[in-house]
Amino acid sequence: MELYLNERSLVCPGRLGAHWEAITRFCNLVDALKSFGLTKIVCPAGYKHCALGGVKLAACYPPSEVLTADRRNELITLMDSSFREAREGELDASLVFSEDSEFQNASFTLGNACATDLPVVSLACDSSFEVDEWHGLFRRGEGKPMKAVVRNLYQKTEEMPVSLISFPLGARKKSAQAEPMWNVEMAGCYLSNVGHLPQRSVSFKTVEEKQAYLIRHATMIARLNGWEYHPTISTLNRKKGVLRYIFYSARFRQKDTYLSIDLEHEDIRFELCDYDGCHLKEIRWDGTVTDNNPKSNHNIIVHGK
Repeated sequence: MELYLNERSLVCPGRLGAHWEAITRFCNLVDALKSFGLTKIVCPAGYKHCALGGVKLAACYPPSEVLTADRRNELITLMDSSFREAREGELDASLVFSEDSEFQNASFTLGNACATDLPVVSLACDSSFEVDEWHGLFRRGEGKPMKAVVRNLYQKTEEMPVSLISFPLGARKKSAQAEPMWNVEMAGCYLSNVGHLPQRSVSFKTVEEKQAYLIRHATMIARLNGWEYHPTISTLNRKKGVLRYIFYSARFRQKDTYLSIDLEHEDIRFELCDYDGCHLKEIRWDGTVTDNNPKSNHNIIVHGK
């Protein structure tokens, strides 16, 4: 997976040293992204001639009095291991995104990211880049501008993995009943990052501890596959002593299939139900079917949705 750099975020005034906290935060973000499959951040041609805090990135390679050896190495490592310059014709200049209707401050890196439904990555030396989304207009060539949103990554967060998913290229093309857990690779990366084991070697101390763990991580697994929490249906199915966390197929072609977290096992499992709430089967986080026999006592109420 490759992401585009928000080229505007490379322009930052002041002294380079004053921005080092933001640079370190950006390097931590890049490391986290690599654990989810990032290979390179694609930068516009000539990006090394951009002045970062008054210092051109190309000038960081030879020793200088501006940077300590450690900081110099940090920047060089970032550029050499994580950045790559866009190849000729790779960035389509006809795809532009602008926050104003006159397209006075249009960006073709944001435009290309918008066209692929992937986020951009920003070096937030300026607080104006500390946003989760850019809202504006997308235009393809001389076509009519359309309202659009571009996701923006500037720091490592728990929500970061979901921001990396292009759902039109994933869940939208899948059947929620046939392929409910289609995004196995990303889900596996997430569980690896949080240290989840298929069968946990240490038992939970309390039922509440186990349930809290499963709810937190199963929710992320569901979202990575295009399922969204449905608070109304979850509440409808809760009763004394029974918790229900139910999701619907929000990003799939059909949005009327339901997924309920199985809170009985220590591994992450779900109960899959159809549009009427009838139980279909039990599955693991990777889509493996653990029980293919529908059980009426696992049906859910979907009225009032």
